[in-house]
Amino acid sequence: MIVIYILGIIVVMLIAINLLSGLLAGFFGNHFISFFGRSYTKNPTSTFDRVLNVVFYAMHGVPYFFYVHFMKKHNYWKARLFYLLWLVIFVPICAIIMGSVGLFLETYTSI
Repeated sequence: MIVIYILGIIVVMLIAINLLSGLLAGFFGNHFISFFGRSYTKNPTSTFDRVLNVVFYAMHGVPYFFYVHFMKKHNYWKARLFYLLWLVIFVPICAIIMGSVGLFLETYTSI
């Protein structure tokens, strides 16, 4: 039972970090993305670099992917607008998932 509780807390924390990085990318734009782009290792050679890439994508992968995708496909202001519209959809989805996991953990641990 404690394992499920800990896994639930980890999932909520990862979603919250993705949500926070999404909001920061929407506010600061390219500066935030380039800052976190430096933490990603291209062509990893060691296991440590591979683990860091997995941690990077677990913590910042979804907002980073969509921001870069929109920037490659459209000009700067149109991409920022699309990212903000995507963020309007992403925030409630994250809130619903975090609330659902919280309710699941609440009912599961009270048994």
